[in-house]
Amino acid sequence: AVPEKESELELSSQKCRKSLIAATQEISRRHNLSSEECCIVLSGGVDTCAVMESVSFLHCQSTEFLNSQQAESAAPKVVAAVTVFASAEATDRAYAPFIAQQFGLDHHCIDVTLEKVLEMLPFCVTALETFDPMELRNSMVVALALHKVKDLGYKVAFTGDGSDELLGGYSFTWGSPSTIWKEKRDQMAQFMNFAAPAMARKLGIVCVSPFLEHDFISFTMSTTKADCVGDREMETSPGNSRLLHTTGKVCLREAFPDSSAAWRRKDPIEVGSGSTEFGKGYFDALIGAKELEIAIADVLRTDNVVIRDAEHLHYYRAFVDMFPSGLPGVERWGLGGCIGCGYALKSVESNFCNICGAYPATTDKA
Repeated sequence: AVPEKESELELSSQKCRKSLIAATQEISRRHNLSSEECCIVLSGGVDTCAVMESVSFLHCQSTEFLNSQQAESAAPKVVAAVTVFASAEATDRAYAPFIAQQFGLDHHCIDVTLEKVLEMLPFCVTALETFDPMELRNSMVVALALHKVKDLGYKVAFTGDGSDELLGGYSFTWGSPSTIWKEKRDQMAQFMNFAAPAMARKLGIVCVSPFLEHDFISFTMSTTKADCVGDREMETSPGNSRLLHTTGKVCLREAFPDSSAAWRRKDPIEVGSGSTEFGKGYFDALIGAKELEIAIADVLRTDNVVIRDAEHLHYYRAFVDMFPSGLPGVERWGLGGCIGCGYALKSVESNFCNICGAYPATTDKA
């Protein structure tokens, strides 16, 4: 007999597969992607690879859901991929080109320096209305990819946004007991927000993710920690020996177990793209320690904003350049505002400031 836990996980993986395929199909219908070519921002991680597996299924193995004529009308024409490499250490290099070739995609690799990535800062600050280092460090890479999408003439780009939040992708949740894990996951699902759609709108294009479709989110709310987090043999590059490691998104990985990235270790955008150096002293080299100390004190005195380090200062200065009079329409120093910058939080239940990146952002929440 199959152990009960394994049987439940297998059922969850089957539901995950069907839900993702159905979500991809719904996006295709909504945006008429069966007749208009589109592309994908491809990291080569399990998320974007699973999206391409779903696209491939809709084209080639449709009888499980629809008859052939219906399936053809619902299969998106994803014909190209865009990937950004910001350093030689970008871990996406080992996966993205191989996956693009596997699915017959016209692959556009943007191989740039960190300085070129940084040119996207004003655009990102304006589109996202933030000077949060973590947000901007990741978003500048995505912005480069989206500019390329627009230059290529595509109006719609797929991403893998939402999978980490919904299916236990973040390691800081893995050690929590099952009930606490689910509470954290459900809270993330409630407050999750992504940069790509806002930046795409600024460029006059559209970003879509099957993981963010209503029905897929509904499926994930039925999953447990056991469905999403477990010990599996993982790899750091294709063909390398796998090592037993705790991982998230287990039901997604097992939904497409033969996918090229199914057992790839999770790497954040900044690691996959190679932009992680922004958080490892890149900005410290641009300003002396004493000058930084004076600048941080000046910002606190004149603007009442708490600056944490050289990277944060660099982003804040760009923010001030873009919004010299402050964010229009956003209350500052009202009741319950962020303790780091004073701006109103997006939600009274939130303890994170999406503008300056402060956490905790209030004094009355642990």
